Amino acid sequence: MSKKVRKAIETLQELSPKLNDTTSAANDTVAKVEAFLNDQCSIGLPCWILAERIGSKEAPSEQHVWLGYDRVDGKFRVVVEQLIRHEDQEEHTGPKPWASCSRDLKLNTLPKLPKLLEAIAEEACKMAEKNDTAISAIETILTAMSDEKDSEAKGGDKDKKKLKISAEQPKEEETANAT
Repeated sequence: MSKKVRKAIETLQELSPKLNDTTSAANDTVAKVEAFLNDQCSIGLPCWILAERIGSKEAPSEQHVWLGYDRVDGKFRVVVEQLIRHEDQEEHTGPKPWASCSRDLKLNTLPKLPKLLEAIAEEACKMAEKNDTAISAIETILTAMSDEKDSEAKGGDKDKKKLKISAEQPKEEETANAT
């Protein structure tokens, strides 16, 4: 028995530095990705990919692990979300910051980080298309407002409804009707 225990201790002494180094490098990598996305890009686009699926819909249990970039506690982070289905019951956990996950979950999801970055880039492209449409709408509105102002300055119809862009908050009654 003592030979088995001795072998277990030797194995732990041999493997623990490797596991710790890998986990530390993974933590540093995710921290750099978060800094890049948040500080350098200020991207703020939620995005999710399926990182791991264990089991199937036909099996008595199934687990889905999602890797994402989403807001948690007011800040965008690389996050993990899990859905575990066992027979007719579902357990949902997350989103949880990747940095707060177990080592096992970190090492299982880290290889999917490049796919997440690709998915975020795709979302940014889609958002850029919407951005172009929004800019066109803004220009149309501002041009119409400018034309309206020029018309009034030249003695145009003063009974026309005036367009305003205001920083004022909507009245509570308007807010209640909007929800």
